[in-house]
Amino acid sequence: MSGDEDLVARAKLGNRAAIEALFRAYQDDVYRFAFTLADWDPTRAQDLAQDTFLTAFEKLRSLRDDNSFRSWLLGIAYNLNRNQRRKAILELDRASYLTAVATQNRGAEELAASSQSRDLLRDALSRIAVGQREALYLREILGYSYKETATILGITENAAKNRVHAGKANIERAVGSIEKRPLRQGTRSDS
Repeated sequence: MSGDEDLVARAKLGNRAAIEALFRAYQDDVYRFAFTLADWDPTRAQDLAQDTFLTAFEKLRSLRDDNSFRSWLLGIAYNLNRNQRRKAILELDRASYLTAVATQNRGAEELAASSQSRDLLRDALSRIAVGQREALYLREILGYSYKETATILGITENAAKNRVHAGKANIERAVGSIEKRPLRQGTRSDS
């Protein structure tokens, strides 16, 4: 029996030490994911992380595979956030997210070279589907496998791959558009 599997089994029986150990083991992962889901708002992220653990420990007995605790836990965070979004219709901090994803391949200075570029980044990300942003973040920033990403988002592994691929293509188009635009207002081509 693996460490997580043993902790989950004991936590299901109400063992306080096991519950605390699971919390300590996953609090950073849950908070980082919640921070992204909560539009980089630390207060909302903390609330979402807390709600995630409360919900998880209330429903712990419904977890079928004790080895999949991590994915199940992040899936709870995702679903809680999705439900909150449906109620509140939240606006994402698109520039910060796009910058985080785009800087995987480019320097931050290059992307933040001008306010015009930032505005273009915001516009480009607004055209990327929320599902693509979420899949990209889980896969490219947090480093989850496609299978884990799919489990967290409640989709198939192929759908996760498709969302990541489409999101990357949209970001590449956005970054390509930035490179083709003049850096200063009023600059015109000679054509």
